[in-house]
Amino acid sequence: MEAKTLHLVLIRQYFDMIAALIKKEEYRAITPFWGKRFLATIGLSCQFFNENFSADGKLTIPNGYYKKFDTVTFTNGYAKNARRMVLEFKGIEIKEGNPAWGAEPGVKYFAIQLGKIISKNF
Repeated sequence: MEAKTLHLVLIRQYFDMIAALIKKEEYRAITPFWGKRFLATIGLSCQFFNENFSADGKLTIPNGYYKKFDTVTFTNGYAKNARRMVLEFKGIEIKEGNPAWGAEPGVKYFAIQLGKIISKNF
């Protein structure tokens, strides 16, 4: 069975932080667009997100609803010869991001948990 890979594009600053093993997670906004990429079996719509936020502002997603990936491939930009690296995928959770790693303070994100670097082409 072929490994399932999540492909994401990063700007240089965050690509370099992940390559240096400083940044241990990558963030994506909690939107229907990213929800469709990360969540497996939910009919995703704005209504879904509105119905699943609790009174304290937390999005409740049951375990098993996230898609399963084996690796994450990061590309530094969109050029054909852009730098790339492949890392272990350790999971996704919803949490406040680290401002030092590019998150806005107090904002919750899909936080993609990263493991070791498997390969890189730079």
